[in-house]
Amino acid sequence: MKTDKTQKDEVEQELVLNAASRSLLKSVSTWSKVLAVVGFLVVCGRLFFTLKQGVWSPDDARGAAWAAGRFALDAVYFCIAVCLLLFSTRIDKAFHQNSQLLLTSALSSLKLLFKVAGILAVVITVSFILWQLFVESSF
Repeated sequence: MKTDKTQKDEVEQELVLNAASRSLLKSVSTWSKVLAVVGFLVVCGRLFFTLKQGVWSPDDARGAAWAAGRFALDAVYFCIAVCLLLFSTRIDKAFHQNSQLLLTSALSSLKLLFKVAGILAVVITVSFILWQLFVESSF
């Protein structure tokens, strides 16, 4: 008699990607690579302008704080671009090598991307609410 664990393992082994699924994942891989490259270009551009405006010639403490905030945002953008690039390259390798392990790794990169995006959404929402409560209400 099979235990629940062996039945679960057999069910997990039955997942097969058909041609349509492969095509969709390849398309997602291509677009994630494009978005990763655009993300890296945006980060480079933002870093250049941040360094030009805030760090190389900080007029006051407020300018330096603004530059530090932009650096933090650039770090988040960079992490998102890296997650997209990891997903894309791992999906491509998984299809090239026909590897279930690489496919799982690619999907874990995508999971990390969604975690970062979710945390970022919560932080931005909370920051906006706090800004509205404490800064905008004081004027």
